[in-house]
Amino acid sequence: MHIKLSATFASRIYDPCKVRVFGFRIRRFSNNNIQWLTAIRGDDIWVAFAGTNEMADWLENLDVRKIKTPYGSLHAGFCNAAKEIEDDIDRQVAHRPWKNITFCGHSLGGAIAVVTAARYMHLLPNVKLHLHTFGQPRVGDAKWVSNVFKDWENSYIRVVNAGDIVPHLPTFIRFRHSGQVVFFDADHTVVNPTWQQRAMAGFNAMTKNRKSGLVSLSKHSMDSYLKNVLKIPERRNGHHNHNKCCF
Repeated sequence: MHIKLSATFASRIYDPCKVRVFGFRIRRFSNNNIQWLTAIRGDDIWVAFAGTNEMADWLENLDVRKIKTPYGSLHAGFCNAAKEIEDDIDRQVAHRPWKNITFCGHSLGGAIAVVTAARYMHLLPNVKLHLHTFGQPRVGDAKWVSNVFKDWENSYIRVVNAGDIVPHLPTFIRFRHSGQVVFFDADHTVVNPTWQQRAMAGFNAMTKNRKSGLVSLSKHSMDSYLKNVLKIPERRNGHHNHNKCCF
């Protein structure tokens, strides 16, 4: 399954000893403390971005200033992080006519994947783009996510673990989500929650997972996401249990 490969690459970028996947040519990159990899098989390429490993790094990334664009406003910290590696990404991705390009990432890497995928919609409008994120924070305001991802249908899948605080940050008042959400409950089962249940999940993550004044990210690890995603059943009649969500 496509998203299982994305989760595998998003997980293995954290461990240099685990980047080999049969049938793919994989290269790792690092620039300005941002780690990413490309995985190529034929005319298809995956571009996977790592998140932050340290709590201090994560808290520093919570810069909620907005950058205005013609399509709406973006989170300044995530936008600037993506800009830092734009040229590096272009050297690896924009040089050949790909059939499919999949951007994926975990945590901050998911936010970078969102910004990068949005840019490539204009750079390579005739290429089929896919976007898969895991524990991704909110990236743009309501106007931006509506304008940029309104035609993505099932191409943008956002995976969320119950108890993970990061997808509920920054505040819903200023930033929004988009994409098809795959939500895993506390029993590691895919469920289709209402927006009220997602709101309660966010509230619980904010209030119950605090230790010594800091947010516990135990539900946020990419290993946890990978284990859950690998349990997703294969397609039946061409459909998954995905839920359109702008929360």
